[in-house]
Amino acid sequence: MTFSCLSLISPLSLIQSTVLGVPENCFYREIINSDSDIYWGSNMGNSGGLQAEKKTCHGMPYSINLVIPPLSVIILKPQHS
Repeated sequence: MTFSCLSLISPLSLIQSTVLGVPENCFYREIINSDSDIYWGSNMGNSGGLQAEKKTCHGMPYSINLVIPPLSVIILKPQHS
């Protein structure tokens, strides 16, 4: 089982758009976003997940373009049809 985990530990930054290389062309579901309103956060994130694009990044054949809120942890899981 594959997961991608990202964390931004700066309280001063919101990364509006960062690219992460991923191994599969599928939807990556946001299974945890510590900035979600269910954890009393500001609810910034990726609207539940992102579709991979055919753009190479970090040595991977596909990539996703995501938002990382300040002081947060985001965990993404590939979701196949």
